[in-house]
Amino acid sequence: MKFFKSFAAGAVITGSLALFISHTKFAFNSPPALQAFINANVLTMNSDRPQAEAILIERHKIISVGSNTDITKLVRSHKDRYKVRVHDLSGKTVVPGFVDAHSHFPKSGVYEFAANLNAPPIGEVSNIDMLQTVLRNKVANSDEEWVLGIGYDDLVMRENRHPFKEELDAVTTQKPIFILHVSGHIGVANSIALNRLGISAESKPPIGGEYVKNEKGQLTGLLVEKAAFEALKQAAKYTKSQQSEILRAAIVEYASQGVTTVQNGATDLSVAKLLLHKHRTNKIPQRLIIWPLSDDFENISKQLTVSDELSNRFKVGAAKIIADGSIQAYTAYLTEPYLVNSNSQIGARGRAYRGSPLIPQGELLKLIDWYFSKNQQVAIHSNGDGSIDDVLRAIEYAVKRNPDYEHRTILVHAQMARDDQLKKMKELGVSPSFFSAHTFYWGDRHRDVFLGTRRAARISPMLSAIRYDLAPSIQMNSPVVPINTMRLLNSVVSRKTSDGRLLGGRERVSRIEALKAITINAAKQNFLDEELGSIEAGKLADFVVLDKDPTQKNHELMSIEVEQTYVGGVQIFRSEHGLAH
Repeated sequence: MKFFKSFAAGAVITGSLALFISHTKFAFNSPPALQAFINANVLTMNSDRPQAEAILIERHKIISVGSNTDITKLVRSHKDRYKVRVHDLSGKTVVPGFVDAHSHFPKSGVYEFAANLNAPPIGEVSNIDMLQTVLRNKVANSDEEWVLGIGYDDLVMRENRHPFKEELDAVTTQKPIFILHVSGHIGVANSIALNRLGISAESKPPIGGEYVKNEKGQLTGLLVEKAAFEALKQAAKYTKSQQSEILRAAIVEYASQGVTTVQNGATDLSVAKLLLHKHRTNKIPQRLIIWPLSDDFENISKQLTVSDELSNRFKVGAAKIIADGSIQAYTAYLTEPYLVNSNSQIGARGRAYRGSPLIPQGELLKLIDWYFSKNQQVAIHSNGDGSIDDVLRAIEYAVKRNPDYEHRTILVHAQMARDDQLKKMKELGVSPSFFSAHTFYWGDRHRDVFLGTRRAARISPMLSAIRYDLAPSIQMNSPVVPINTMRLLNSVVSRKTSDGRLLGGRERVSRIEALKAITINAAKQNFLDEELGSIEAGKLADFVVLDKDPTQKNHELMSIEVEQTYVGGVQIFRSEHGLAH
């Protein structure tokens, strides 16, 4: 399959931003005719030649990988040898460009304008007074119609609960406020926001959503799943100028982390059109995979045409289905009950509470079978093991009815996958994409609050997946957490929580396996492994220069820095100067 010519769609419904990109144009189509990178420590992710010293590139593609002697001979024998641009990397490490297996580019840039309510270890907001102070500052210094806050965490709050709408009313009664939980699946609205949304105590919530009420039947302001997504759509509306800055910030952030292929996992039709247009006008330097909203799949299939000219830069990827929610939001669907936190408005549902599916089993079977019948790849958000059971039953049904389709279904997050489920994934041709940073950011709470020691030790079971030959990928799900590729690698290598405790040491993996998960494995999941994911002749010249070798144990992963990022032979980031134009 040729790079970026497969057609697909997908979704994580976290609200969509109308995207407008700055007028900056990137020299995406103008790499040097010939470039040689020598004196490097090249980690190729190619099992036939795992290491090399030098690379020769002709325009966008790698034409040779080998020793310094090999590449020097090729340069000297080339008819245009005097025009070859030679880069001496002085022993620096080169790895394939990192492939974003799942995030919501460019929504990480929203922090340019939204209130940052993140709790430690990301931010500083640890009680409701602090949250209110941040929101008041935003109200005082903002002209937006809505006030949007992102990233609060009820279980880090001193009060150990979500804010009430009255506490947001105390910030302002003049503007609607909506604050999104760190999970991205729930949030709180103030009274004026509820009014704007047409929500009252008598309102019927959307299917798959909830308007939480107190014991008196009054709205608390807490909105769950689809109810929260609808609020976010209204709150996340910015001017064209602001939207340009949001995108610009995301471009720089991803490039600085060595991410050469980015993903928008929540694309509706309007955003898909805009992103495609901005690629056509050469304003996004990275390659882009979009996973449009499942509800928009047919419209996007009919209305979006990716020309051959853009086929190596823009891909409409897997159809996204959301089967359950988030463990941190108590909306993931488990087979065993949560360790219920009685002070949490979501968690206080009794000892037997284990969440519920967002799609009934019968509907899920029909939906996945429909996509398979269209030869359409799917990526299914499924966190809890109860949800994974449902999803695997549906995939098995679809595989039996469509036995000749190479589906490469991606199980997104797959956080609670059991061994029997991993075995079934292998049988069915499914691969997991783990949000492995859970071990760092929420590992302590998974152990002590949500799941208990036994189950928490099994979250994101990377080594088990590798033992079943599943070639898993790993991802940050940004903006849920910041894009930080070394943090991501460290999460699966060390499995240390933010409190420094080991969580499930038996699931730790080697550094090279971690690197494969954000390069060749992620590329393969997206049908891109013929063109991306490893450094070898014939592949596109996407690669990253690191200041140290991440496979060497004497180098702390968190101390390693991205020095340069290349897409198609063009440098888009250099640490000394920021984004390259």
